[in-house]
Amino acid sequence: MRKLRMESNVSPELRALRCIYIPVYGLMVAGDWLQGPFMYALYEQYDYSHSTIAALFVCGFGSSMTIGTFLGCYADKYGRKKFCILYAVLYILSCIMKHFKSLPVLVIGRICGGTATSLLFSVFEAWIVAEHPSEVYLPDTLALQSTTSSIVAILAGLVGQATTDISPLKEVPIGICQGLCYYGGNIWPFDLACIVLIAGALLAGVLFNENYGDRQHLVDSTPGIQALKLVVQDRNMLSLCFVQSLFEAAMYCFVLNWTPAMETDVKAAEDELGIIFSVFMVCCLCGSQLFILVTSYCQWNMESMILVACTIAAITHAQVWANLQLNYVSFFVFELCVGFYIPVMASVKSSFIEEAHRGAIYNIFRIPLNAIVVSILLSGMSVTWSFGVSSCLLALAAVIQYYRRYFLPHDSLSYVSLE
Repeated sequence: MRKLRMESNVSPELRALRCIYIPVYGLMVAGDWLQGPFMYALYEQYDYSHSTIAALFVCGFGSSMTIGTFLGCYADKYGRKKFCILYAVLYILSCIMKHFKSLPVLVIGRICGGTATSLLFSVFEAWIVAEHPSEVYLPDTLALQSTTSSIVAILAGLVGQATTDISPLKEVPIGICQGLCYYGGNIWPFDLACIVLIAGALLAGVLFNENYGDRQHLVDSTPGIQALKLVVQDRNMLSLCFVQSLFEAAMYCFVLNWTPAMETDVKAAEDELGIIFSVFMVCCLCGSQLFILVTSYCQWNMESMILVACTIAAITHAQVWANLQLNYVSFFVFELCVGFYIPVMASVKSSFIEEAHRGAIYNIFRIPLNAIVVSILLSGMSVTWSFGVSSCLLALAAVIQYYRRYFLPHDSLSYVSLE
């Protein structure tokens, strides 16, 4: 008979690890969340058209797919702690470049930001999985990570919005900087992001242990090549790669389109964007808490959880596509699905991806995701059609996950009991 895991049984070693990891991860992810609600708005304030803004986002996702994947594959070989710190350095550079109303500078900033994003969603997770002393409690730690991300996002939206009210966007009236360099307004959240990223990098440098993949195996091999072979040759891994890519591509489509959707259909004022973003993150937080409740009181297979999240998310985007008036219910339910999906997917990946190539495989998993998003951005499709495409992506993810769940052999991923 299976028994529920009890947090009272968590070892002191695991508690100490969480006390180290969660604050550092919270600071690092805050550097990302502080930028989210204000990037599109800042580019608009710089008088760039929607097509130019889309091109800037293409640079970010394109660099994540290429440079980020290539760079992230070296984390297993040279140390994941070092690459956690590298993430902060790249994002700080990206934030600094937001001060310049210069398309070449902003492009370089998006390249740095896109590369950093690839590291954020790979090396931190690879680090904590390698350090974790108990597989039984790993899903709880990953859920705690997701909860932390949601809470930080809520605060980032509110604090970021408050900083934009300190002073309006102004140009630096000094010499050659005049008309080129700006400060204030929607740039304040990026400056705050620099501060928290510096704090996160310093803490990671002091508190994190260094861990690697199979260094002996990786010494004479090109990082990523063996990992790519493992993904391609394993049907379970390859299908999971496509499920993740399709779901998260739809998620990024939502990230890119919710701001223009709000502005078009409800005339959302610029000073409401941070508040709206925080409400979305409250829903995401509820999703991660729902994951904890389901896994604590139900013996529900995690493959089934992914299927449910993909199916409900597909319905929400189909609803938005049918009627692109501001649909609070659809947007909020989708964010709930995102909050539920993130710890489930992290738990499933951690269960069977080889430790020696974990960082590389996590980055390879993001290649189709970035390729899909870049294709959508380059197509120049309207906001309405973007939601239509994302609903199809989510539906396809549900179909593939159904195939994974019922037709591919794999170990059941319901929670392990404590005897």
